[in-house]
Amino acid sequence: MKKCIFVVTILMVIVLGCCLTVNAVAGELKVGEKQQSRLLLGQYHSYNFYCDETQYYEFQFENQSIETRINVGFADEFLNFFVGKMTVSVYDENEKCLAAKDIKCGYTGKIFLKLNKSTKYNIYVDSTIVGNYSVSVKKLGDAGGDTMENANIISASDKICAAIDAPNDQDWYFFETDNQNSFCDVEIENISGGYKEFTLYEYVSGAGQTPLKVLKDISSYSGGKNNFNVKLEKNKKYYVQLTSSAEGGYILTLDRSIDSVGDDIDEAHKIDLNQSYVSSFDGKDDADWIKIKTSDVDAYYDISIDRLGDYAYTEIIVCDENGNEVKKSNMHCSDLNINIKLEPASVYFICFSSTVTGNYEFSVDESKDEFTDEIENAKTVKLNQAYESAFDGKNDADWMKIKTSDVDAYYNISIDRLGDYAYTEIIVCDENGNEVKKANMHCSDLNIDIKLEPASVYYICFSSTVTGNYKCQIQELADSEADTKNDAFLIVMNQKYQAGIESKEDEDWYCIELPSKTHLEIVLLNESCSRISLELYTSRDMKLETMNMYSSGEGRKNKIFEDAGIYYIKVFGSKGNYTLSLGEYGKTVPTTAGNSKETQGVVGGRILLTIGEKEANVFGKIVSNDVAPIARNGRTMLPARFVAENLGASVYWYGDEEKVVVKNNEVEIILYINSSAAFVNGEKIKLDSPAFAENGRTYTPVRFIAENLGATVDWLPDTQQVLIVK
Repeated sequence: MKKCIFVVTILMVIVLGCCLTVNAVAGELKVGEKQQSRLLLGQYHSYNFYCDETQYYEFQFENQSIETRINVGFADEFLNFFVGKMTVSVYDENEKCLAAKDIKCGYTGKIFLKLNKSTKYNIYVDSTIVGNYSVSVKKLGDAGGDTMENANIISASDKICAAIDAPNDQDWYFFETDNQNSFCDVEIENISGGYKEFTLYEYVSGAGQTPLKVLKDISSYSGGKNNFNVKLEKNKKYYVQLTSSAEGGYILTLDRSIDSVGDDIDEAHKIDLNQSYVSSFDGKDDADWIKIKTSDVDAYYDISIDRLGDYAYTEIIVCDENGNEVKKSNMHCSDLNINIKLEPASVYFICFSSTVTGNYEFSVDESKDEFTDEIENAKTVKLNQAYESAFDGKNDADWMKIKTSDVDAYYNISIDRLGDYAYTEIIVCDENGNEVKKANMHCSDLNIDIKLEPASVYYICFSSTVTGNYKCQIQELADSEADTKNDAFLIVMNQKYQAGIESKEDEDWYCIELPSKTHLEIVLLNESCSRISLELYTSRDMKLETMNMYSSGEGRKNKIFEDAGIYYIKVFGSKGNYTLSLGEYGKTVPTTAGNSKETQGVVGGRILLTIGEKEANVFGKIVSNDVAPIARNGRTMLPARFVAENLGASVYWYGDEEKVVVKNNEVEIILYINSSAAFVNGEKIKLDSPAFAENGRTYTPVRFIAENLGATVDWLPDTQQVLIVK
């Protein structure tokens, strides 16, 4: 009964609104001009359009208002009402409706009509809510010639909006290429009725009465699109023919891309080192060759190709000057690279190929090996300065030499593989070559926190099983803390203090003098993989606050101090570095420069995801995903590609089967949309949270994917974060 009353009420409101609808003449439409306006409640707009030529016209309407949804609850269900539809229509001078269209909020709609010369038309715009909109009109002329001999000239990169005059009419165009090989993306859009057929011809000189060779023949039904990619030869003439079973408009788009490199090793295009180039593939038969000459010194070279967003099987081959293969790499991916040591002052040929057409960017970058392979010839490096070098493989061990400062200090020794994921090792030795500390991990970056003796010589060795460039740094962290409360280090507000815990028995004490009524904020940044804790005391040893940071990340505490006095802070825990700052609540100096997320949550081979946030910390770098992780059935769900590819796996989507496949050299994982059954290397496993599709994306359980790829996963409930460690 209540539902009926409500529905009747809604209908009465709608009827009353219609009765109160008022017309407002918004103006006159002209070809090529855009009208912007705003509709008020109970109002509609009308426009006059005078047609000066019998032709096809395109009317475009943009509904810029925001959709409103009303939910009305009853005992057992909800009734949903959507408000925000815009209705547009075109009438002739006799007020006969020629076409009408409903356009939802935030969408654009088009009407295509053939209009008669010297005739007035009325365009009406009506909406159920207040909102902005725009309207424009464009003429679609007969741009093509009626025969091959009368074909109109266009370019190989062009866009033509035109119309077929009558059934079985023909539109002809032609264009000529220059002295460069290229390929062309061609798209035909049928924007009105009829069945349109498109044919691309190559003009063959001296072929007599049939000089046209068919290259491609496609068709497009009413309202549809079709496209293809074709290779164009240099210094050639090409003809385009369009026919239709009925009169109507079309949009023809040609997008030519220059193939800037040769198709054969003998035609290899010479390029400069350390410079980016853009070229294109025309398909599986296109192999692009380039030629380089290496520098006069020993060096490593990073050869990379970026498919500019495309995901396809791609291959790189490196050959010596005699054409003998030196190295090959291939993968189903969007970008690919090879890092290789090449002989100095030598010529090499490089081939890029792919099974999919499209543009790509490539470069060959030189990286010199800054360091020697023996400890005896170790290069002296400066503290707190970054260096770049390269590995040539498992036999390359790069040694460097440092001298510590004259004060007690902790040192952070780090290596960043610049995106590569490989087994990496750091060894620290004293001046006699005795090993002091070693760390190794299969990761993209690695670091060691260590306390070294003052004014002493140490040797550091970086090594890896995989070739590639890397960046390294040895950073000094001054030991500004005291080990007992009686010797507590006096600190001041709004300053950063960097220090480190040497062992589980080590305690760092600080003290600060505060006035009464102070609202204090304490910020502790844990820069290690281990637990760091903080305790706050009064001068009489009464504990006021405790803060525990179990992994890398930033923690904050704020407290109001009613009484003036001296307060003490103790920092302790496992071995590792930290940064401490104190300040007035809301004005505390950040413990990290800029965005604190730069170091939050991740060191070494770690990924930190936050529920509801698109930004993630991947191996110490902030990376933005296109969607945020969400929680379903107590599980964190995210499109598989983001986690899997960062863990070194590939992801494939089979739309016909609604199947996701994640695989590396050791594991193959198969999941199906809305199925609780998954398969790992052929073994069936039951999921408590199946994969599902939402807003065009396929969400998969993060823990299931990560753990089957060899990672460990921890849930951090306080911060709603997932920590993945490889």
